[in-house]
Amino acid sequence: MALSYDAKEIPVRMSNRSFHIYKALKAMAKPSVAATIHKIKLECKVLGKQVPLRVSILEFLGSYFNENQSQILKCIQDDSLLQDTIENGDPNPFIIATGNSPASANKFLLIVERNQIYECCDYFTAFAGLFCSFWVFNIEYPRSSQVSLEFIQRAGTLLKSMDQGLRGNEGV
Repeated sequence: MALSYDAKEIPVRMSNRSFHIYKALKAMAKPSVAATIHKIKLECKVLGKQVPLRVSILEFLGSYFNENQSQILKCIQDDSLLQDTIENGDPNPFIIATGNSPASANKFLLIVERNQIYECCDYFTAFAGLFCSFWVFNIEYPRSSQVSLEFIQRAGTLLKSMDQGLRGNEGV
């Protein structure tokens, strides 16, 4: 999905879909999903605002599939830890968010093979770049988050074909 749309369209397209995925995951009786929901509610109180569900969808998928997403999304408190995080990071593509969480981060960096590819201030641009990096460089998804990334990839493909099908019927 990230490859098929302009990065500015992704948050709009994801908002409704994320909500449905969130509702499905919330309905599950898994303790890890309940713990994730509790963590995000606490974060909402701390931030004084509602954390966008679409920003936390990767965390929800990780809790549902029992995966650790820290290999593809790392949060650091400030730029003083940046170089150390890059040098000690995995050679696979990953995102560094400067802040306590993706919802409160003010900067996102895409790192590939321990090199900073680009910097942006938007989670979805960084996430689209992450997906593109896996595709362009033909890199396998890391085992720690493989199922979640495969799910997003397949759901994106399905949603794209549904969008194209609906657009094809607009003239009828």
